Amino acid sequence: MEIFLILATIIGGIVGVIQIFKWIKPINLPIPRNKTKTISITLQANKNGSFDFNETEIKRISKELLFFLRNKEQIQIQYVIPQHNDARRKYKKLEKQKNLSQADIEQRNSLQKYFKSLDGKLAKLSRIIISVYSQADSVYATYGDESFSDILIGILDRFKKSSLVTGTKIDVWREKNKRFTTAIYLTDEELERTLSKLNLKSRQGLAFGPNNYFALELPLHIILKKLIPEVAFHLMWLSEREGNPIEQYSDNYNLLDWCIGLG
Repeated sequence: MEIFLILATIIGGIVGVIQIFKWIKPINLPIPRNKTKTISITLQANKNGSFDFNETEIKRISKELLFFLRNKEQIQIQYVIPQHNDARRKYKKLEKQKNLSQADIEQRNSLQKYFKSLDGKLAKLSRIIISVYSQADSVYATYGDESFSDILIGILDRFKKSSLVTGTKIDVWREKNKRFTTAIYLTDEELERTLSKLNLKSRQGLAFGPNNYFALELPLHIILKKLIPEVAFHLMWLSEREGNPIEQYSDNYNLLDWCIGLG
């Protein structure tokens, strides 16, 4: 009899626990999501239409980019251009106003055209930067983290001088696929250092033979500040031309079969 009472008590307890769990509503905990990390780059606008930047700030930003990308964070790069603040405020004001004068309409349309073009270029610049930094632990791992600040400076310098071509033209192309063909421009000093490294007495030595020299034979600072940025800009141009995301061309960041020759 006592055994039956004990069993009944146990069963009753189990049933009670089951009823309690039925009354308890499940708690849906929010799934943690990575927040977008915003990185600001300050550009100083010049009267000639180009931009300057602070290299000390760029070195700090380079470390942030590497840190966030390694943490698999989503990154948004915003550009602060102090000289444009008044013009942007003016444009937003004109955009909202009605019954504008002919002069105001022309100013509004001019500002719209300028900022639409600039914002498109800056968005493209962001994609280039993130695309290159995504190679930090793969094809560009041998250069080390500190070298990426030089690469970022080179990218911004390439953006700054996109319409200013000066120096000696050096053609750059992939040996296995001539579709990937672009050029870098060297100063006289950079050319001399390149010729010295290649044991050449004159620039004409770069003109002999289609694949005499590989791009990786260039001095390191030229690879970081000119070659890698130019390859990145070329891949972005090609991706837009062919209608594909730049990530589809990431294999071409490997510089092993890129060649150089006198342009």
